[in-house]
Amino acid sequence: MHLCAQNDRVNVASILAKNNANISSQTKEGYTPLHAAAHFGQMNMVRFLLKNGANVDTINCHGYTPLHQAAQQGHVQIVNLLLEYKASPNVTTNQGQTALSIAQKLGYISVVETLKVVTETIVTTTTTTITEEKYKVVSPEIMHESFMSDSEDEGAEELLVDNPYRYLTGDEMKFLGDDSLPIDVTKDERMNDTFGKDSLGMCLLRQIFENILYVR
Repeated sequence: MHLCAQNDRVNVASILAKNNANISSQTKEGYTPLHAAAHFGQMNMVRFLLKNGANVDTINCHGYTPLHQAAQQGHVQIVNLLLEYKASPNVTTNQGQTALSIAQKLGYISVVETLKVVTETIVTTTTTTITEEKYKVVSPEIMHESFMSDSEDEGAEELLVDNPYRYLTGDEMKFLGDDSLPIDVTKDERMNDTFGKDSLGMCLLRQIFENILYVR
């Protein structure tokens, strides 16, 4: 089901679901097919999974929900769809970040505009507590190392969708003191220094190969 989610194979996923496949199954790192579909921008699979009862707010071992994944990659349409299915914009990762704060840090303007009207963050002052968005410079979890680390696929980077949003440059990220931001994988040479070799697709196939070897 995770591979279907990555590659937008709704027809195959439908067959699997009819044969009692668990559409919310989690990997060792806690990623569900909905995490994968949201990460790779697969709108059809996101819609299919949600219509079939996938848990919209499942968190992985880093505290990421599918909404965090979509926001991290700049997929504003998927962000909107997840919100329609009551995804909570106020869930924080293990490092205390909301989907909004991640999108703000990575410069996804359309995602920020969508999330800022629904996200609540609390800023405590000496006199009162007010609702205000704070943009704390804390790196999101390193997704190229942890995202679906069960398998491997060398061609997975090509499956990532380029986004029409502004990205932080390498110099901007150095200014933030962070060289490992898990932003969208594109062929923009500004991003070359921010990514490792691992990807979701790489992780998925590793799991398959391990299962084959185990059976043998």
